Amino acid sequence: MSANRYKYKDKDKDKGKHKDKDTSANAVEQYKQAQAKDIMKASSIKQILGAVNAYANANGMTARDVLAEVRGHDDFPKGKRGRPRKDEVSSPEPESKRPRGRPPVGAVWDEAQECYVNTDDGEVYQKVVRVPTCRPRGRPRTSEPKMPSTRPKGRPPKGKVWSEEDGVYVDEE
Repeated sequence: MSANRYKYKDKDKDKGKHKDKDTSANAVEQYKQAQAKDIMKASSIKQILGAVNAYANANGMTARDVLAEVRGHDDFPKGKRGRPRKDEVSSPEPESKRPRGRPPVGAVWDEAQECYVNTDDGEVYQKVVRVPTCRPRGRPRTSEPKMPSTRPKGRPPKGKVWSEEDGVYVDEE
């Protein structure tokens, strides 16, 4: 059984060893056939590379030089660098310059002037700059010292309540 398992593996290895390589005579022959046709249409990569090799051998160049010349030609399409973008995203200017979000209090967007106007008098809205105060935020501090507690942090046990007098959790009654 184990001998049969490997016999297919050996056949696959031998397939790639006996391929025929194109010689320069075949490449020149392919080039002549391509010149005989006015319009060269290559339907496979193998045919394209054969034509490139034939042209390179006929002109004393390497295939790499021929491909570099083709890429350098003005008619060769150049790929754009970077991530491809959607056409919709790259619109140059939006239809209106209205800012996003909620309008300021007491102002309405005017399409004709393309700015916010006051609802009271219709003049252009001017943002009022607020001067920051030095008063601290949050709960005001008291001068009275806080009573120290011995109550432990965390959730009390189920059915228990903290007793300040005893300093322990007692049953809820």
